[in-house]
Amino acid sequence: AELLKLKLERAAMLVDGLSDERIRWENTVGSLGGFFDWLPGDCLISTAFVSYLGPFVSNYREKLISIWMKEVREKEIPTSPQLDVKEFLADPAVIRDWNMQGLPSDDFSTENGIIVTRGTRWPLVIDPQCQGVKWIKNMEAKNKEKKKSVFRIFQRFQNLKVIDFGQPDFVKVLENAIQYGKPVLLENIGEMIDPVLNPILERALVKI
Repeated sequence: AELLKLKLERAAMLVDGLSDERIRWENTVGSLGGFFDWLPGDCLISTAFVSYLGPFVSNYREKLISIWMKEVREKEIPTSPQLDVKEFLADPAVIRDWNMQGLPSDDFSTENGIIVTRGTRWPLVIDPQCQGVKWIKNMEAKNKEKKKSVFRIFQRFQNLKVIDFGQPDFVKVLENAIQYGKPVLLENIGEMIDPVLNPILERALVKI
């Protein structure tokens, strides 16, 4: 009898716990419903952010986003009442990893990190304090460790290649990196970019 009573008490506790979980699940489903409704406008603004706002300072980015938000609402495109592009495009855990890898934690740097990692075009990073370079190197080193733990046999294909734009054989080193699928960081690029890089910048590559 005591054992049966104990089982009933535990069953009641389990049911109560699941009832609380059900409420939480229902709230989550409700919030996700609104999230999906707002996706058209949120995706439009976030895509424009990544595509066009990289060269601009923080204040001008905010100004342009406000203009875009106004246009989107006037055209009755569904969008979040208070869209935060950073939250929409990057998970907080990922941003914390970036900060641990050397990316400054201010909003402007976080936005730059999102543009670098979410864009489809190769980013040109103007980095007088070398904070961005440090972050990219640390991030790629972390990616290498993750891959190495799963694919140790392919370790030699995963190292970040850091190439100085002034070294005489940079084209050959770059070609080898592309051929073997290695990430590349080109440093010390001046105001004029060598035309030999145009096919790469335009992604005019042929897979053989």
